[in-house]
Amino acid sequence: MLRIVETTGKHYVAVKGKRIELGVANKTTIDNRLKLLNEFYRSEIKACLTKLLLYGKKNWVLKLMQ
Repeated sequence: MLRIVETTGKHYVAVKGKRIELGVANKTTIDNRLKLLNEFYRSEIKACLTKLLLYGKKNWVLKLMQ
């Protein structure tokens, strides 16, 4: 569930339990809110992929093709 919180400071996205909290100014456009959420999702996916790639790297077998 997404919770939008009005803030006067810097915009932020935080995960609190099962909720995502989006802190933005009242006048922030919907497009800018969407950009902020997309950046957050991208960073979360990158962090998960990095962990998975490091885990899988131990099990990879490289074959040289000639």
